[in-house]
Amino acid sequence: MIFYVEKKVYERFNVTVSNSASVSLCDKDQTTNDRLIQENVAMWNMHLSVAYMIPSVISTVVFGAHSDRAGRKPCLLLPCFSGVLYLGITALIVQLDLPLEYLLISHVLGGSLGGYTILFLGSIAYTADTTTDGQRGFRIFVLDGLMLLGGAIGVVSVDYWIAQDKRSDAAFLSKTLAIGALYTMTAIYAVLFVPETVKQDPTAKLFSVKNIAAVVSIYSTENSVSTGGNGGSERTKGSKEWKLRILFASLFFVAVALSPPIISIDILYVLNRPFCWDAKLVGLFLASTMALMTFGGALGLFIMQHWWKMSDIGIALVALISAIAANVLKAFANKPQLMFVSSVLGMLALLIIPMIRAQMSKTVHQKKQGALFASVAAMETLSALLASVTFGTVYSATVDIFSGVVFLTVAALFGMGFLLLCFHVIYSRRRTPSRESLKIRDVSKRSYSSCQSSSAYNSVAEDPVHPGELVESNENESNRIENENESNSSCEAWGPITVGGVA
Repeated sequence: MIFYVEKKVYERFNVTVSNSASVSLCDKDQTTNDRLIQENVAMWNMHLSVAYMIPSVISTVVFGAHSDRAGRKPCLLLPCFSGVLYLGITALIVQLDLPLEYLLISHVLGGSLGGYTILFLGSIAYTADTTTDGQRGFRIFVLDGLMLLGGAIGVVSVDYWIAQDKRSDAAFLSKTLAIGALYTMTAIYAVLFVPETVKQDPTAKLFSVKNIAAVVSIYSTENSVSTGGNGGSERTKGSKEWKLRILFASLFFVAVALSPPIISIDILYVLNRPFCWDAKLVGLFLASTMALMTFGGALGLFIMQHWWKMSDIGIALVALISAIAANVLKAFANKPQLMFVSSVLGMLALLIIPMIRAQMSKTVHQKKQGALFASVAAMETLSALLASVTFGTVYSATVDIFSGVVFLTVAALFGMGFLLLCFHVIYSRRRTPSRESLKIRDVSKRSYSSCQSSSAYNSVAEDPVHPGELVESNENESNRIENENESNSSCEAWGPITVGGVA
């Protein structure tokens, strides 16, 4: 798509598009016309992103909450349909060589039907439905890794495909047909081989206020439950909601820092001085970074989960330290070797988001997984839009002073996520009674109840005139009072005991 946008912008400036291989920014001086062209290309890319993302956020919330009652498969099938529709309209625009404004139509329609974000939330919710709490973190990481790997393969192969055909419209159309075929195969697979995991409610309505309310209620309704010592359940007021809010806020900062626009900044950073890399070295750097994050992250997750027995939040904290160190090194790097070392330092960064998602999933009821991940997908979509504006602005404003400022900004965002997770850990321990405390409280209640029964029994005696009837013994009044005082003293010693502010 970017090639067609670039072509149309060049035509507006009466400039012929060059088919030569990409070169470093250090190898040529840009004219004023070149800068205007690049600014226009960037502007149109931003407009198209907004046209796609804003409707996508709305549709994600609606379809995600609806999937808790209507099933997960619509969230897997709808993106395939919307993808084919988007590609068909875009291909028609390219074939007819229409102005760029027509691309806004295909992007709005594609976003309105969800696209990638609905596929993402459907896949994550389906994973949550079919895994245990112990399996969920690893499975979500694998899903994220496959999406990252598939996206990287798609970008590299499509760019190579179009470059081989010298960016012709025929190359774009053949690529469109190939991707459309993949969408169709995915839909067929989902229909035939993916079983439904949610019992469908025939009364569920897609366009209903209840869908929006279901998403909001996750973060506002006090409905958390903690297990009591006797196997029952006791409500801990607001305990689930404040945890979710902290996790959501932490995920927001991390999602902005890890959003796709940062890759564009990476490319601009290494194309410029002092690195002056060419396209091949840039490709090697990006490929090695993605490979390390995928396979290195999987190895690190296995070690931390199975050998060190770390929790999801603990793993996320370690991964955040890895990401902060990588971005600080990248900001001050002045040699190519240091850039590759930063990739090694940051290879655990891909673990952060899956671990936070897994912890959020464990906190929410099984019937609300769709609503939860609808809010997460909508937030991550908005964070990508925010990142594209923020990082581009920061880099443009500081590139002539200190180009590493943008990476220090990314490190600061990771730092905010780290502090919020630390806050979550500390206050979770303070507000959640331990199992031993719950056992002590249960023993206290049972002993106190038994003691009170014994006291009541000691205060009565059998009536000698009417056998079988219990009355107070007048002749032993002094003994009764003495025994009652002893019983009350004993009961006071046993309970009630207060644990964690709850009697």
